[in-house]
Amino acid sequence: MCFASDLLHETVMEHWLTFSDASAPSGLDRKVIHRYMISPEFVGRNASISRNTPILQISTHIVGQLPPINNINRLAGATPTPTIGTLANSVGCFQGLKRPHDDEHDGDSVLIYVLNPLVTIAYHADMVCLAKAVTVPKNTVLTVQVRPKHPLLTAESQLNGVVTRLEFVSSDALDPTMPVDHGTRYARLLWREMRL
Repeated sequence: MCFASDLLHETVMEHWLTFSDASAPSGLDRKVIHRYMISPEFVGRNASISRNTPILQISTHIVGQLPPINNINRLAGATPTPTIGTLANSVGCFQGLKRPHDDEHDGDSVLIYVLNPLVTIAYHADMVCLAKAVTVPKNTVLTVQVRPKHPLLTAESQLNGVVTRLEFVSSDALDPTMPVDHGTRYARLLWREMRL
């Protein structure tokens, strides 16, 4: 027998694993906006092993809102407050991983967006709220990988790619807004924001 409270619980629990499409500047022209699907495989794989932090970070840094979990408003008013943003806040975009990525042997089509959030969000097993704010170390940037030609996309799709993963990596000591060794780590720089 299924009760209404069980259905509500399942709906709320599934909701935080479902994402709207993310918008981002195109890799080829920063003035053109592209729409990307969040990989259900990436979300499902992480959720199945209770690796919830990347899922929470997708909401916060890619979709642009705190995740829809109980008592998340505590973080909105806390110090430090998570840096909420989208891929429009990217400071740079590279193409080509120079290594295998999913079924692509050289990762050449993969776009890598670089973000510089000051505060992120992490899973925290707590009875009040299952997330906490975490200050990002100064020598760290967030990279978000997108496959423009992903098998999930059909010829009729209006989407421009699929966000396949995100990860925090060390930053370059001489260029702290960019990943370490970005000149050799990626095949090419498509654009970057120059800060004064």
